[in-house]
Amino acid sequence: MIDILCTLDETQIFDEDRENGVKPLMLVDGHGSKFELPFLRYISNDAHEWTVVIGVPYGTALWQVGDSPEQNGSFNMASIAIKKELVEQKETMMLHSPTIEAYDIMTIVSRTWYKSFDRINSNKKAIAERGRFPYNRNLCNTSTQIINYQYVSKQEARSRIKKSRDEGKTLEEKLREMKRFTAGKLFNVRSCRVGQIKSKI
Repeated sequence: MIDILCTLDETQIFDEDRENGVKPLMLVDGHGSKFELPFLRYISNDAHEWTVVIGVPYGTALWQVGDSPEQNGSFNMASIAIKKELVEQKETMMLHSPTIEAYDIMTIVSRTWYKSFDRINSNKKAIAERGRFPYNRNLCNTSTQIINYQYVSKQEARSRIKKSRDEGKTLEEKLREMKRFTAGKLFNVRSCRVGQIKSKI
């Protein structure tokens, strides 16, 4: 992830925006890699600061468009048919070992790509269902997995939230108390900006 940001920064495409006080924004899933110190240091560096926002607190795989039925699911279904076709061709040619070999991967990927990851309309649907564009965090309202997790978390967290409010703890104090950062913990302290972790501790 750092390499991607570094490459973008080297192109200087955001320099003018930064000079005008507008930082580039990256919308990401809640994978633990977004809370590792090298990443936090990079996005918080004044020379190339980024605003990084977590899309949903739980269900990283649900948030990733590539894991959607429209993309990954379609790819898997299409690849099964193509693998079967390849094996049948090898059997027809009476090859000694009519199996899928490592060199077959390029054929499989190139023939299944346009049936899955390259379909614009279904990709737009997958993006919208996840609330990435338009950005509305749709999964937080429609995913049973996330709703149930949030419900349990809210019920268990009510007393802690009230207690911390009564004690007057700030975001900075709450972040300092965390022994390990996760997307869920960040949301529980009413924040979704990853860069705040580094800047507050």
